[in-house]
This record gives sequence, structure tokens and C-alpha cells, in this order.
Amino acid sequence: MTHSVLAIGWQGGIEFLDSTGSIFDPGGQALQPSVKPSHGQTKRRRIAHLRYRPALLSRRTDGHWYNLPRLFGAKVEEVFMSYMLKAFCTVSLALISMGPASAQGLVTQRNLSLAMAKTIAEAALSECKLKGFNTAVAVVDRAGQVMVILRDEQATAQQAEMARRKAYTARMFRTTTLEFQKRTSEGPYMAQRDVADILALGGGVPILVGTEVIGGVGSSGSSQEQDDACAKAGVAKVADLLK
Repeated sequence: MTHSVLAIGWQGGIEFLDSTGSIFDPGGQALQPSVKPSHGQTKRRRIAHLRYRPALLSRRTDGHWYNLPRLFGAKVEEVFMSYMLKAFCTVSLALISMGPASAQGLVTQRNLSLAMAKTIAEAALSECKLKGFNTAVAVVDRAGQVMVILRDEQATAQQAEMARRKAYTARMFRTTTLEFQKRTSEGPYMAQRDVADILALGGGVPILVGTEVIGGVGSSGSSQEQDDACAKAGVAKVADLLK
């Protein structure tokens, strides 16, 4: 049984570790005297006979190493280049495989802050109050979860719930609820109104950064057109922060 390894020879020779300390040439002549390693440690040997080119060394079961100039009819240099090419391909594939892995890592998102959500809600509530309406306003985040609900002292709990559903609808369908109402009034899109928490009444407006929807605001307690205007006034209040 023979185990082959690849070693590189340089002008000054190569450094080679042999557990027995014995090196032999292809003719069976010893290149270095066999030395028993002391205390189980490996002796270090410098072989000057293998300079200028790579050499294929083969170790047999007797513990000695033999220099083989050819392997299955191939030149030693060809064998060496084959080993190097395989090693290069292995490293390249490993580096390439890291690309998709990094893409599966963390995702950066832009989200509403609580302070911004409060500013939007307060501005929308104030706009309707100036028009003589006692309303409720809700602001949801990009996941449709409530961040802020404000209700005027004269507004009802039902208004607060409708404001939440309008904000949710605007966020999920990425459009105003007035537009959603028109789009689902007939035809195949009518079924969208049956989705849980969806409300096809005007007053819901999406909150956008460019074309990315990061939340929604809903107003309830006045007419649908006025609720729509109040919700848009809330978003306009933070327009500079959404750029």
C-alpha cells in the first residue's frame, strides 16, 4: 500500500518531515541516513536533491519516502499543476458561495418613529378640529400595527376603531382608502373588502418614503372627503422628514 503526497523543491532544497527520518531516491538508495526520532518527535530534514521543480513523494507502509518522477504516465509538473488548479477552484467556489449567504443576513428598513407617528396623528386631529369635527386618528407602522391612536373628547370608540381600520387598509393596499373604495366597488376586486380589518371608507392615507410604504394614517368622524384631507394634512406635517 502506498500513500502519495506532493512536495515542492527549491534551489536550496526542500524541508521535509519524515516520521522515521529516512529518505530514498527512485533507485532505492538512501538520501539521508535513517535516524530514530527521539521522544517521539519528528526530525527535520533538508533534501538538496529535489531542487528546481516540484516532486511527488510516495510513502509506503515501511515508513520510508520515495521520489516518483511520474504518476500514471504524467509528468510531475503536470501533477503539481493539477493539484494547484483543484485547490484554486475549491477556494474560489468557497468565496462565491459566501455571496448568497451574506445576502440572507440582516435587512435594513426605514420605519416610523414614535415621535413622528405622534406628530402625524396630532396634525390630522387638529386639522379636523379646525373644521369643526370631533374625530379620532390612528397611525400604524409598516406591519399594520398601531403606534398611536388619538381620540377627541367628543369622539366615540367606534370612530377610533374605524380610524385604525382605515389606516390599516391604506398601509396594506398602498393607496388611499378613497381610491381603494372606488377600485373595489365592483368587479373581481370586491372580494378584497372581505379581508379582515379592511374598511373601504375614505379617510385612510399611506405614509410613504419615495415609493416605499412605511405606514398608514386614518381619520374618522367627519365626511369621507374631509377625513381624507385631515389624514393627508397629518402626513404633510412631516413631509420634510420623509424625504
